[in-house]
Amino acid sequence: MERTQDFDVPAEELWEAVTDPEQMGWLGDEVSLDVRPGGTGLVIDDGETREVRVDTVDDGRRLSFRWWPEGDEDMASRVELIVIPWPPGRRLVVRETLPVTVAAATVMLKLGKVL
Repeated sequence: MERTQDFDVPAEELWEAVTDPEQMGWLGDEVSLDVRPGGTGLVIDDGETREVRVDTVDDGRRLSFRWWPEGDEDMASRVELIVIPWPPGRRLVVRETLPVTVAAATVMLKLGKVL
């Protein structure tokens, strides 16, 4: 899944909104995250907790992490947040790749198949 959004803000401001846990309310109701490669954290949204592990940080450009329902790392999906120049501001690309088992189940449900 991929979504893009354009922002009329300086790159530094958008990057801070993407990586500062105090500004990451767009990710969940409560966010605690150590934004560095190997950093971990939690996202709580609507009473559900997800564990997070940061994979890469390319300052000012790209943050990628894996997150999964608490205690079920086999269900981890990969999320990439990419900041790119886009006049007059910046574009944010959010890309989430679901685990194969979840993606297959979603396709089967859309096709009306029972697993």
